[in-house]
Amino acid sequence: MPTRVQTVLWLAWAAIAVVLTSGIVRWHVEYFRSPGPQFYRAAIIGLPLLAAGALAWTRLRTGFLWRYELPAIVAVPAAIALLREPRATIVVAALFTASYCAGRALCDRCGWVSRAPAADLLFSIAAGFALMNTAIFAGGLAKLWYPLWQPWFFAVLLLAPLMVFRTNVARLLETLRALFHRWGELTDLRHDAAGILIPFAAILAACATVLMLAPTLSWDAMKMHLPLSQYYLQVHALEPKPGLEYSFFPQAAESLFALAWSLGGQPAAQLIAPAFLVMSLLAAWILARDCGADAGEALTGVVLVASLPVFHWAESVPKNDAMLAFFLLASLAAAVRWRETSGFKWVQAGVLFLACGFATKDLATFGAIPLALVFLPAAWRQPRRLRAVASLAMIFAIVALGIYVRRFMLTGNPIFPLGRGIPAIPGWPPDPSFAGSILRMLRLPWDLHFHGHDFSETVLIAPLGIVFVLFWPVWLFTRRPNRAEQLCLWFAITAFLAWGWVSPLVRYAVPALAVFALLTGVRLARFWGTSPVITRAILAAASLWVMIPALCAIMIVEINAPQLRYVAGMIGRDEYLSQALITYPSLVWLRDHTTPAENILALENCSDVYAPPFPRYRSICAFRPWTEAEVENQLSQMHFDFLVAPASARPPGPTAVEVFRDANFVIFRLK
Repeated sequence: MPTRVQTVLWLAWAAIAVVLTSGIVRWHVEYFRSPGPQFYRAAIIGLPLLAAGALAWTRLRTGFLWRYELPAIVAVPAAIALLREPRATIVVAALFTASYCAGRALCDRCGWVSRAPAADLLFSIAAGFALMNTAIFAGGLAKLWYPLWQPWFFAVLLLAPLMVFRTNVARLLETLRALFHRWGELTDLRHDAAGILIPFAAILAACATVLMLAPTLSWDAMKMHLPLSQYYLQVHALEPKPGLEYSFFPQAAESLFALAWSLGGQPAAQLIAPAFLVMSLLAAWILARDCGADAGEALTGVVLVASLPVFHWAESVPKNDAMLAFFLLASLAAAVRWRETSGFKWVQAGVLFLACGFATKDLATFGAIPLALVFLPAAWRQPRRLRAVASLAMIFAIVALGIYVRRFMLTGNPIFPLGRGIPAIPGWPPDPSFAGSILRMLRLPWDLHFHGHDFSETVLIAPLGIVFVLFWPVWLFTRRPNRAEQLCLWFAITAFLAWGWVSPLVRYAVPALAVFALLTGVRLARFWGTSPVITRAILAAASLWVMIPALCAIMIVEINAPQLRYVAGMIGRDEYLSQALITYPSLVWLRDHTTPAENILALENCSDVYAPPFPRYRSICAFRPWTEAEVENQLSQMHFDFLVAPASARPPGPTAVEVFRDANFVIFRLK
């Protein structure tokens, strides 16, 4: 029971935190003036109504409605996706079902089983994707993606687990049924701390649904991730794309996108990341439960994770962040299971999932540092230590080592394009003094929250929201972390410090931030449950104060009016992209007025996924004005028939003829 001193301290901090964050909250509401006064009016009216509705729902749900929250939040987006993109939805559902079937067989063989249906679902799907990614990688190196085999190679890859392990399809259905049935028995879910967040969780699910169903506007996805998948299908193999150094990095996510694209088109490829977002939240739920949280506490933590603007955005767009976060959280969940049971089999599972993270993105290193310091000592303490260490090395080599061997064979550098004497990951300028670096790290939490735009790739000034600012005192007012929580904190703190020392792009720290938010939510619910009425009232107000800017931030970076009209079926794909993407009209002109024999150089128009296929279309984005000499140098690299450039560009020579112009781009025919 909180003491009177704790109550007074909490009330005092709540008042201070509101003053500190009032500017951030005001910025998020005022931002809605930019798209138009009608959006600002909607925000001014809608946000107070949402807050009042959340308070009302907290009371209404306690009878029986809480049992149907999860089915509704999951089923409604799935139904919308099935109605809007039936083929893509079926392909992705089949992909995850096939992964579960193969992974369930591997888990049974290795002893990675649990009585909890949610944990079985998590570990089976993670193990299945380890097998799936390895098979896809091997097929790409063997150049099996030929026209005769494509999409048959991918179709066989999907159908084989469903046929060989067909009994596991029934097990999956039973697992899902048991999961939803068990949800209805967890009376702790009636907790007020969870209840006040549920309306926001439903809107967050709706935002992710709209984002995943509309053609992507994410720069990284348009320039690199999805065009790479197209290129792999074009050349029928996993080969580096000329002129794109990113294609030398691990490509597990892009390979999955290629599989989904070959069977279900771009919509299927875009559904992959949101599906891994859901699996990451499932991993967060399991971590909370394994750390001793009751259902209401775990749900509170999971919603706070989903409400982190950087988490929701990075995990929803078609990039590799969602896949990386899933595998790192799954590896951490396996580490917690090892801490609980001392079973070395869970260390092997954790290394398998960690290897999948390395096959997805080099930045798995941030999570690997703390996890390696858990897994390697665990292997060394085994009676047959050399055999134990060898087993971990073999698992890692089978799943991840091929990525680095491929890079070495292609470039002579196993971590190319890293290690070339230039920072491949954007970061702060290196501080030559050790004391200066320490000071910078100490300032990092403050800078992340109050100078957050420097760490974000979006317009947001607070990519983490304000959840940590408001709720960090709950760590002081609740019991000390248990052993499982200490392990999770070790992972989060070490990974966060490793990230902070190297790079300021905050989405690279998402796995660590997710663990912090999860455990903070657990403590928020615990403090709430033991507090007097006045403290609960302030906690409810603070929760609304936190969630409103978080929801605004997510809507700012993810949702636009043409997107809503497109998902509703009011406009078509071309009309939507023409309204929402300034680069698209020039690409439409190229599509309609150029031939397959003509080559195009594009400056600052890097929406390659909507452009003519490579090698006809080559884009370069410098994010600055181009000089005439630089343009001439690029045109001299090969023969080009058209030049796409910003609208302010001059003709690149006396023979260049302007053939298209809009407010953003101009197209010249080169003679």
